[in-house]
Amino acid sequence: SYNKIKLVPKELGNCVGLERLELAVNRDICDLPHQLSNLKKLSHLDLSMNRFNTFPPVILDMPNLEWLDMASNRLKEIPGNIDKAENLHTLWLQRNEITCLPESISNLKNMTTLVLTSNKLQDIPVCLNHMLNLR
Repeated sequence: SYNKIKLVPKELGNCVGLERLELAVNRDICDLPHQLSNLKKLSHLDLSMNRFNTFPPVILDMPNLEWLDMASNRLKEIPGNIDKAENLHTLWLQRNEITCLPESISNLKNMTTLVLTSNKLQDIPVCLNHMLNLR
């Protein structure tokens, strides 16, 4: 965090025991290499304050991911298969450009924290009614 990293090296995917990865406030990171799907033990990922325009698909290949911060990026949408991140309990998405949420987000039964402030949402998505563990 708080560096000037522009690219995440694919070799980081070799750190298979990694449980926590902090890449916040680098300002220029806009993609993640698919090799990070090898990080099967990763439970905490902070990508806030970078330049992600799209949700990196590799995130959905991290089976133990529980905590994800993608605040202050340039995200416009959340992928329709977000429910692949079934262990996710905390998701920070504030200060992006998100206009709507996919219905599949309601399938994340472990979700307790979902932060969506300062986006471009026009209404409260009905699917949130099914997320009974949200606090």
